[in-house]
Amino acid sequence: MRVTAVSFWDREIYQRKGKTMYKATVENRGEAKYYATTRHSSFVLGTEGEGASPIDALLAALGSCMGHYVRDYLLEQQLAPSGFTIVAEAGVTPDKSRLTEIRVRIDLQGIRLAEQQQTALLAFIHNCKVHRLLSAEPGVITTLIQS
Repeated sequence: MRVTAVSFWDREIYQRKGKTMYKATVENRGEAKYYATTRHSSFVLGTEGEGASPIDALLAALGSCMGHYVRDYLLEQQLAPSGFTIVAEAGVTPDKSRLTEIRVRIDLQGIRLAEQQQTALLAFIHNCKVHRLLSAEPGVITTLIQS
């Protein structure tokens, strides 16, 4: 992770890479809650048992992103999904400093796929941007703004 301190927002990053498609703003008001606002919603995260933890939110983001691709695949195959469940779980290192791995289970709840369809579905859901991000380990660029 690269950390830099600047006195203004570094807009060059966005100008070079194009328009920002996704954005989340997280505000702390002095307590152990974090108020997140995205393009379309707001929610509260907690780090001391009140609300979903940041890791819970990460796993939910992964599961819902993958779910989008599962649903699209099933519709494309003309298999009307009456619902399915995705469970994402993460292990943690003994010192609790980082995640060890993320395991995802997809339950199609009665929809049976041929072996070729199973392989195709698993390949298709790797289009999920959250999955790609977590699989590729591209790093995070962090900028400290001193206002």
